[in-house]
Amino acid sequence: MTDILKRAFILLLLAAAGMATSAQTGNSKALVSECQRLYSDGDYVTALTVLGKIDTRSLDAGTRQEAELIRALATFRTNALEGRGLLLKHLDEYPTANKGLLNCYVAESYYYTGNYDLACTWFAKSDIGRLQHEERDRAKLYHALSKQECGAEEEGTAMLRELAATSGTHGDDATFHLAIAGYNKGNLDEAYSGFKKIEMSDKFHLEVPYYIAGIYLKQGNAGSAKDIAVRFIADHDGKPQGTRMQQILGAAEYAQGNYASAVEPLTTYIHGTAEPQRIAYYQLGLSLFKTGSDAARAMEMLGHCCSTGNGGERIDDAITQNSLLHMGIIKLRNNDIEGAAKEFADAAAMRHDRSVREEAMYNHALCMHRTREITDASVGLFEQFINEFPASGHAPQAAAYLADIYLGTDRLSLALQSIERITAPTATILAAKQKVLYRLGLQEYSNGNMKKCVEYLDRSLATGQHDKETRSAAEYLKGEALYEMGNYKAAAGSYRNSLSAGSENSTMAMYGLAYSLFQLKSYDDARTHFGRFIKNAGDDKELIADANNRIADCYFYQRRYADADKHYRAASRTSRESADYALFRSALTQGLAKDYNGKVETLQQMLTEYPGSQYAEQAYHEMARAYIEQEMYNEAVATYDELIKKFPQGGLARRAATE
Repeated sequence: MTDILKRAFILLLLAAAGMATSAQTGNSKALVSECQRLYSDGDYVTALTVLGKIDTRSLDAGTRQEAELIRALATFRTNALEGRGLLLKHLDEYPTANKGLLNCYVAESYYYTGNYDLACTWFAKSDIGRLQHEERDRAKLYHALSKQECGAEEEGTAMLRELAATSGTHGDDATFHLAIAGYNKGNLDEAYSGFKKIEMSDKFHLEVPYYIAGIYLKQGNAGSAKDIAVRFIADHDGKPQGTRMQQILGAAEYAQGNYASAVEPLTTYIHGTAEPQRIAYYQLGLSLFKTGSDAARAMEMLGHCCSTGNGGERIDDAITQNSLLHMGIIKLRNNDIEGAAKEFADAAAMRHDRSVREEAMYNHALCMHRTREITDASVGLFEQFINEFPASGHAPQAAAYLADIYLGTDRLSLALQSIERITAPTATILAAKQKVLYRLGLQEYSNGNMKKCVEYLDRSLATGQHDKETRSAAEYLKGEALYEMGNYKAAAGSYRNSLSAGSENSTMAMYGLAYSLFQLKSYDDARTHFGRFIKNAGDDKELIADANNRIADCYFYQRRYADADKHYRAASRTSRESADYALFRSALTQGLAKDYNGKVETLQQMLTEYPGSQYAEQAYHEMARAYIEQEMYNEAVATYDELIKKFPQGGLARRAATE
């Protein structure tokens, strides 16, 4: 204890002694005097030992008060918490003029135990000005620091600045704490200046290098931080400050991307420190992750970053968010899809770092997609991801996964609803929408609901030309539906559009266009397109025969009977499916060309080859008429008789009976 400090306490003791009502003599009073001397010399333990031998009941009131004051002060010097209790008791029992001074000690005791609110309260009712120089500056320092801890930063900072400028005993302390405050607030230039002022201080020379290196780190100068750390560790290895500096070294290696080199110093720091900083756990965890050297330990270190410890609540900040992301990646690499999904979901739920949220949300959706459990869940996640991160590098792949889900489900209406919830759909999503709408149209076509079919197909076509095959197929199917509805002109337009798109539907689109033109009585155009169809129909004999029949019909309606007969004959030779119709129509063209003998022969051929034909009744009737045209009445009568015999209930049979 300094001489100034001794004098301060002697003044207190003499003041207390002066209040005694009567003087006491004898051994006990002499012992109290000895205790006063021991206390003044700073021998607090011996003073307390001597006081323990005194029977205070034998003392007069004034000497007893003096003894209790020494006991409280000496106890405070050896045990602040216990001493505070004695000081409070003394203040309660002896409200004296020294109350303002003793309040300072009580305030200091609260500062020592971290109870800064009460420290401020007691400092406020203290008489700091009556303390001796060194004690006064110390009390001001503790008062200033307590104010900062209680949120009164401006007041505390002002007090520290005054101390730094005026105090010879605690100026360095004030400068140090001002620099710390600047460091924590990011005022790095101010902090650096403060630390440099006291870097040679006996009290702080082992503390300052840590913060100066930390400032270099925060400024992005990892090389300078590492240089300081390496030199300091070499000089102070094994000391607490040397262990703490290992954190700076590890952080510098981490900042430079030297993850393998960061592992050892960070491990040394964590193992050698009672309460390591979270950032050290985080950097060690990520270093282990990036080197791939110890996934289990990386998980352990990252896990430390996420909660307050001892089962505490999860910390909601950027460090936790990024730790959860990397823990999810580790679990995903170990094929723990369910565990990874949970980590990714938790990271995505936080909004501290948008890039981390983006990565976590995508991976969460990917995990749900890989499980193939509930597609609704993965659909919702991919939708949310694309809507929130449309410019993400993952957006195209997310869109592809989403399209895969849409097109892999039978719930096309739900898939369409999902697609329409996407605010900025990619080309992949629009292509999927185009296909979903086409398939919905196809379903309605199969159900016979042509109007609804056309509505879906129009929406598919309005989506754009993202998928050429789907667009062509939609135009073709729309043509088919419109044809079924009898809207041949619109059907022809859709068939033409399908042909323009060019696809595997082209041949059938040509066929549908030809039929539409046929129905519209555009016989020249119809013949042209049926002819093109025949050239591209390949080996489909039934359709080729049908196309020849329609070409023949076109010629027939145009009264070009020879050309018509040629195509009817070609149709009859191509396929038996429609050969009876072709032969029957060929016979009619022969009759209109007045080749009645040829007509009869063709009808006889048809009836011989296709006796069950739906045209048989008409064939007998036309044959009889051909005989009449040739005045072969017996043959005509015989033919009518055959007609009546084979089709007694038919309308032509009743007509034959009257002819």
